[in-house]
Amino acid sequence: MNFLRFVVVFASLLAFVLSQETQTGIPISRVDYSFPLGNMNSLVTVEFVIDLTCSATKDAWPILSEVVALYKDLVKFKIRILPLPYHQQGFILSKAASTVYYYEGDRPAIDFMNDALNHQDMFLNSATMDMSYNDVVRLVAGVATNGSLSGEEYFEGMSPSTNAGATIEAFTRYEWKYAVSHGYYATPLYTINGLIVNDLSEVDEWKEVLDPLVKTQRSIAHDSEKIYL
Repeated sequence: MNFLRFVVVFASLLAFVLSQETQTGIPISRVDYSFPLGNMNSLVTVEFVIDLTCSATKDAWPILSEVVALYKDLVKFKIRILPLPYHQQGFILSKAASTVYYYEGDRPAIDFMNDALNHQDMFLNSATMDMSYNDVVRLVAGVATNGSLSGEEYFEGMSPSTNAGATIEAFTRYEWKYAVSHGYYATPLYTINGLIVNDLSEVDEWKEVLDPLVKTQRSIAHDSEKIYL
């Protein structure tokens, strides 16, 4: 009887350990898997949800860049990458952005996004349909290493068999999981203070929405002991 109890307990413990190895778990990383810009102390938060292989994202990017330039001292901006499944190379571009971030930080990662969108035609489904995964990784290297990231760092970061690559792979996956679990479903998609907003395709439309929020923010004396709704 004792032996059977031992077997049952051992089997239960083994199953628990194996389940822990296969569960996603709680990620340990920077807050909420976004690339930050602007005033990190602002009460106004604008999020851009993008896909670097999305033509609509490319079309919107100049306007979004102008909005950031206008409000960078007044608004907290976050860029989220959501590689859509029907854009076949989206995950590789997202992973490359994570690689640049891992080695160089946020600003170089955003510079990479600028370059990737400028060269987006190279990464579209139609341009890469006859390429293997590794072919595309090598193709993206030409853009990712335009800045201070070395080729050695890039390929180390893009390989899940290295310590750096395993970390970057996990980060990129969590980035996607965070986005979809919070209801983000398309690109480009925008939120202001957590609410999805639509019909903001021109700078004047952004100003019409953001100016009142920025003005109200200036009138609030922030008290850390109070909860603001």
